[in-house]
Order: sequence, then C-alpha cells, then structure tokens
Amino acid sequence: MTAYLAPRPEDVYDAETRIGAVLVPTMPIYRHDEVRYVLQHSGAKLAVVAGEFRGFDYPDMLGEIRASAPGLQHVISVRCGERPGVLRFEDLIAGTGVPDPSLLGEPPPADAPHCVIYTSGTESRPKGCLHTLNTITFTVHALGGEVMAMGPGDVMFMPSPITHATGLAMGVIAPLILGAGVHLMDVWDAEAGLRRIAEHRCTMSMTATPFVQITLNRLLADPASAAQLATMRCWACAGAPIPEVMLRGWSQQVPGCALLPVYGRSEGLLVTACTAGDSAEHVLSSDGRAFPGVVLAISDEDGKPASAGTEGEICHGGLNISAAEVENHLLAHPRVAAAAVVAAPDHRLARGEGLRVRGRARRAAHAGGADRLPAPRAAHRAAEAPGDAPDRGRAADHDDRQGAEVPAARPGPSPGRSAVVAPGCLAGYGARSASFLRRARMSAWTTSGGCAPSTVNIHSRPA
Repeated sequence: MTAYLAPRPEDVYDAETRIGAVLVPTMPIYRHDEVRYVLQHSGAKLAVVAGEFRGFDYPDMLGEIRASAPGLQHVISVRCGERPGVLRFEDLIAGTGVPDPSLLGEPPPADAPHCVIYTSGTESRPKGCLHTLNTITFTVHALGGEVMAMGPGDVMFMPSPITHATGLAMGVIAPLILGAGVHLMDVWDAEAGLRRIAEHRCTMSMTATPFVQITLNRLLADPASAAQLATMRCWACAGAPIPEVMLRGWSQQVPGCALLPVYGRSEGLLVTACTAGDSAEHVLSSDGRAFPGVVLAISDEDGKPASAGTEGEICHGGLNISAAEVENHLLAHPRVAAAAVVAAPDHRLARGEGLRVRGRARRAAHAGGADRLPAPRAAHRAAEAPGDAPDRGRAADHDDRQGAEVPAARPGPSPGRSAVVAPGCLAGYGARSASFLRRARMSAWTTSGGCAPSTVNIHSRPA
C-alpha cells in the first residue's frame, strides 16, 4: 500500500494503478497523530509526500513518526530537495528509459484492491474503506456519466483535495475514464475560483456544501461575477445538509448551472443523487434517488421500513460496496447471529421517491469493542407521481458501524447461526466468504429478486 499526501495526483496515480499498488489517499491537513494512525492501520509500505505545502514540511513529519510505523519502508518526496532517508520522485523518473512490460507484470484486475479511503474521523478514529476499481468506477459512471453527463469537451473544476473521496473519484478518476479535462485548485478561494472557472471554461464541479455557500456569498456581494460561471452547467454538492434557502439563491443567481444534491458515504461513495431533469421542487426537497445497483432502505428505530415523511436510519448496500466490507462484517464480528445477502431495494425509492438526509443520529452504538455512531438519519420524500410497485422487502443494511446491532432484513432461522443467501450470490461473494459460510455450516435459505453480491445485513446477538 502507498500513503499519498502530495496535493497533485498526476505524479503517481497512473503509475500506481498500473502496477497494482493500493493507494491510501491521506488529507494534507493531517499531522503527526493522524498520519501515524493511517500508516499503522493501513500497513502502508511507501509514503509519497510533497516537500512543503502551505508552510508545512511533510518529509520532516515523516522522519519524526517513521519509527512508530515499522511497516513503512520508503518515503518519496515530490518537488523537494534532497533529504536524508528520502527518495526524490524526480530522480526516480529521470532518463528516457521505459520499463519492460515483463517487469511490470499483468495489469491488476478490476476487482483487486485499488484504494483505501478513510472516513473523516470527526467523531472517532477514521475507518479505512477498501475499494476496488469496480466499486470506484460505479460512482464514476453513475454520477459522472449519468448525472453530470461528463465527457470529452468538459472540464471539471475541482477545488476539493484529491486525497478526499470526492476529489479522487470526481477530480482524478472520472476525467481519466470519461475523457474530460480537469482543473485542480489546491487552495480554495471563491474569487480566484470564479476567475479560474472562466479562464479554463470549466463546465462542472463537485464539492462539499460550504464551497457552494461561499461561492454564493461572493455572487451576492458582486452580482456581475455570475458571468464567470457562464460555461458551468452543473455543480454537484454533498457532504453536509443543503439548506433550501441556498438552493433557491443559487438558482436565482446562476439559472444555467444546476445545483444537484448528492448523498454519499466513504463505504460506497455515491448513494443517491438528483439529476438535471428533476423538477425544481424535487431538487429543493430531496437528496435524490438511489441508482441501479445501489440497495437502499430507510428504517425506523425498530428496524422496520419507515413511512413516507418520517425520519429513519439509512441502510445502504450494493455494487458500490467492496467485498472486503462485506467480509469484515461476516468474519470479524464476534457476535454474528445472522448474515443476509439480499437484493430487495426499497420499492418506494425505486418507484421515484427520494430521500432527504437529516443529519447523523447522536446515540452511540457499541460494536466489537469500539464505539461508533449510527448511520445518518433520513426521511422519505414522495415523488410527484409515484407509481405502484410490488413490495420486494427491505434492502440490506450496510453502514459504518462495523457490526452494530441491526435488525435482519427478514426473520431468519433461530436459534444458532444462519444466513440469507440469494440464488447465485455465493459464487460472486468471494472465496473467503463462501468458505466461511461453509465452515460455519450456516443454514441457507433464499429470497426472491436479483442478486447484489456485495450487500449484507448483520444481526448481532444481544450480549
């Protein structure tokens, strides 16, 4: 694994992807304690750092904590002078020789580990979420391709750090795969950002909510500056609740640029999104719908489907969840009584209803010896013309609680261990999980519907 703290991606991303190294993007605002934790937790063997960024010396920091990260074998600096014990990126790429393909080996498969994205760690130690190229590109194609219609001729304006999930997925990987250009801004400033958007004729962006609010404040202070956004057609906004007053203000100031609410999580990146074709009322009242392949349900405190207009916990799984996340639930939790692999999306969201993220529930859940907060709260929003759809049952649960007590999707055999396995899912579930299920001699039963092999519902037995 490679921990990456440099602010520019083009230096190493393509090379690491080619050789199959696992990228561990690490925020450049992290300091000794956070970086030490990421190095120890991920087991990174190589760290790539900028020499200095915003007045902070990264090679010096790595030198001070290196002894506490015994797995770290090399440190490579980018745009930096010589330092003891540090390799220079410029020296490593000097010359005109091209490595022989036999030295590089075969390109890694799309289901091999690709990167570890850490959660923000706002409320506890960050959780490392392992992704494959397939789980990352699910978001690339769904959000970049379908929602934002990114393609050749587009230029993505990306002021978010590329070591954040948003910046990595939508500022680096999406433009590479979908053929768009990208303009990266390393230090955010609204006035400078507007100038750069105009200069580089950017057509889209995706940031957290504060970026949009700060930009809107600038537009309100200087209405003429809205002309600098003439080439912009959409700005996806995520990471925090979006006030309706901000959405309405943006629509008035920049009517040609759709502000699209998006909800995502480190474990699966894209969960729900609005689209440019949604009505203004839907955009103003919803964080969007789940995309095909995302399994989603809203549950009340008893684990039952929440009724429309009421708050509940977001239960999320699907093809954008890596198999490693599922295996962590199955193999690491000491109190697992039932594990369910199902393909039964919440029919209210499938038929056109959306959800509105209300914030994070404040009660702590105890799981595996570590306190973690429950999943965000959400509420259903009825669509303009909901259709009738058959009830296919609850969706599988998958949140960041690492095995907190969550009701099973359907009543399972009890007592003793049991599993709900949809037809055909076991084969795509991974050898480790399949072997575990067989060793544990779990009784299997089936559910109807399609197969989403990377979803799981964990039901913990009371202590």
